[in-house]
Amino acid sequence: MKFTSTQIGGYQAGGGNVLGVYVNGRRVSNPENYVMKAHDAIVIGFGKPGSFPTSYRAVFPSGL
Repeated sequence: MKFTSTQIGGYQAGGGNVLGVYVNGRRVSNPENYVMKAHDAIVIGFGKPGSFPTSYRAVFPSGL
């Protein structure tokens, strides 16, 4: 699947839609090169600006 800062699969930014990738609430400008870390909260959103969340909270059991 193609994944860049403007496209994921068949979804491509344009026509008023954006692709946003956020890690721990911060936008990632080069997501295809991001190295995931334990407990990262990753949000990939597509649509009109402001139409999707940019962060979430996850609760991990102790020891994970």
